[in-house]
Amino acid sequence: MSSQARITAAEYRRRVGLQPAGADRRPQYVPPSKPDGMNKTEAAYALHLEALRLAGKITGFRFEAITFRLAKRTRYTPDFHVWLPDRALLNGAGQIARTTAAGIAFLPNLTPYQDVAVALATSTLEDPFSKPTTAGFSISPRPGKVVMLNFPVVVFGEITGTVLLRRAGATRKAGGVDLELVDRKGVVVKRARSAYDGFYEIEAIPPGGYTLSVTAQQVTRLRVVATSRDVRLNPSGTVLDGLNFVLDADDAPGRPQG
Repeated sequence: MSSQARITAAEYRRRVGLQPAGADRRPQYVPPSKPDGMNKTEAAYALHLEALRLAGKITGFRFEAITFRLAKRTRYTPDFHVWLPDRALLNGAGQIARTTAAGIAFLPNLTPYQDVAVALATSTLEDPFSKPTTAGFSISPRPGKVVMLNFPVVVFGEITGTVLLRRAGATRKAGGVDLELVDRKGVVVKRARSAYDGFYEIEAIPPGGYTLSVTAQQVTRLRVVATSRDVRLNPSGTVLDGLNFVLDADDAPGRPQG
């Protein structure tokens, strides 16, 4: 893998047969081809899923369409990716309402004058990169009144990499190094600390432009030169994997690298 491999949500959608982000219609089903790696049991289950699709129980399915990174050096490839007919769930006051194809859900019979928390069940979104821009709402229902709540959903991204420390010509992985992700307004939106093996991970980053850097306190503590990195996460979803930092000690020969 290159030092800065990109896996976009658009590529994810292409692999599993979903429409591009922002499409108003349901995902269009693309019949899966039979990969060489499908065994007899998997082929039989594919026939079962095809029967469910024809009966309208599911929208579609794909075989080994995507691989999820669960942790560093830990990946999982589901045998089948299956889409249910409806899109997402809205949860509030112990009730669950499923959105229509137009993205509308209705929660009836709420107790008047009793505060209710309403949130979107993110696990039911068809795209794992998508997240609502708000965690939820707290409302106090009134008799005869309808409260309209909007849950804008955007495609978030993530950044991973390794922090290395170079001193006196020797390079080693640096744990316990703090990093900051700053937006274009100068606001720190995310923080991360490298693990014992230097690995760091920043998840759930909204689309936009940012500067990723080692904190000033860490630069002073380690007596190093650390170059900041400008990054951009696209609205279609971006994963920057392998965005590494090499920290040069003040007394180390050679020019600093970012």
